[in-house]
Amino acid sequence: MKFQIVSCGMLAAIFCNFLSVSPAVAEKKNPVVTGTSGSGALAEYKRCSVPAATLPKDCDDTRKQILRINSVVKLYQNGNKAVLADLIAGAIDSDTYLGETYGAFFAGVAVKSPSEFLQAVSLKKKPEDRETLYRITALSFSDGQVPKVNRSLQKMAAQKSDKLSTFAQEFLTEIKNSR
Repeated sequence: MKFQIVSCGMLAAIFCNFLSVSPAVAEKKNPVVTGTSGSGALAEYKRCSVPAATLPKDCDDTRKQILRINSVVKLYQNGNKAVLADLIAGAIDSDTYLGETYGAFFAGVAVKSPSEFLQAVSLKKKPEDRETLYRITALSFSDGQVPKVNRSLQKMAAQKSDKLSTFAQEFLTEIKNSR
């Protein structure tokens, strides 16, 4: 089921940020993380990051899904850049409650490495999937992040020979529309 992002206000953002910045605490209580490579965490995340119609019954707890997302984010932060594609795939089929968690992570990636973010998003062929990813990311930017991201994206969009220029323009449009 696709989700629609709505502005949930400061309290929801604080709650989401609290959950998303505390993966170390969550891992102590969460049996999702197994092994040292994180392959167990990624496998569990993939198993539970499916459309609602096919979601296993033991995967429907939003709090546990946030912990699964954070486990995979930790893999990314530890250098496993390939999991970005898995997180993007999971975000497209997620519900509204998880959108803020995904958006906060994607916003950080887009600020730090806009080309890496756009490269991963560009693999999504459906414009509506890219729009969903751009929207949840744009809604998660702080006011201070927007000018930096806009500058980076404007430079990329101006490079017409760059294959990411079209995606940079799409993202710029969504940032403008969501603010």
